[in-house]
Amino acid sequence: MALTAAIHIAISSNVFAQSQLANIQLPGAKLTIDGQTVLIHLQPDFAGKFVELPRLAAPVRSLTWQGDSADAMSNLKLQPELTTWKLVWDAPPKAGGVIEMQLDAAPFLIAECKPIEASGDGSLYLPAHMATTTGDKIRYEPQPFKNTVGYWAGMQNSASWSLKVAKAGKFNVAILQGCGAGNGGSTAELTLHTVASPDSAAASLQFEVQDTGHFQNFVWRHLGEINLTEASEYQLRIRPKNIKRGALMDVRAVHLIRLP
Repeated sequence: MALTAAIHIAISSNVFAQSQLANIQLPGAKLTIDGQTVLIHLQPDFAGKFVELPRLAAPVRSLTWQGDSADAMSNLKLQPELTTWKLVWDAPPKAGGVIEMQLDAAPFLIAECKPIEASGDGSLYLPAHMATTTGDKIRYEPQPFKNTVGYWAGMQNSASWSLKVAKAGKFNVAILQGCGAGNGGSTAELTLHTVASPDSAAASLQFEVQDTGHFQNFVWRHLGEINLTEASEYQLRIRPKNIKRGALMDVRAVHLIRLP
């Protein structure tokens, strides 16, 4: 099986007519959407140093002040929280400032996402931005240099993806993971459950986390083979079995490659 460091797969099943994001009310600001760009228009009298949005199911390509100098742009940062994204700055923008956030996918809330469907060869690609995170630390980090499920520091923290398997069969399982120097050696478990039987694993794999030298140094790893005996809607979940040091790992994607 050949694994590549970059896989670009369009998830057409997650296209909606309009996201509920367009209806979100922000204190002191107005939000508008233009394709894959989210604009936050601050009111002229806005005196705060951050705005907070619901977490989106999309990676962030760039975050800037519209029309301001490079110096002003440099103090604008995205701070991912458990269920929200906080946009923070050190110095306030000029009156009526506009924040422009360009995304690499349509701006939908994670709760709006449909189950991921297979590509033409029956394989399923599960990117970090489509993961639901559960726990007191874990979260999706959308910045370009991260684009990962991170802050995986608690034993009760897990990440899950909803997917639709149209035909039963065997799959090779690969993961795109990173782990900081000295933090490798933890053990994680990957399980798949049908929506109809959430307490019974249809397939499972345990694996040891590989030290990749840095949490954002991502490498593809082959974890093993699974057999899904029925076509169904599934949830794939990853959770720690033990955490050796400060954090389990960062995960950018999981790939289920259908076997002949």
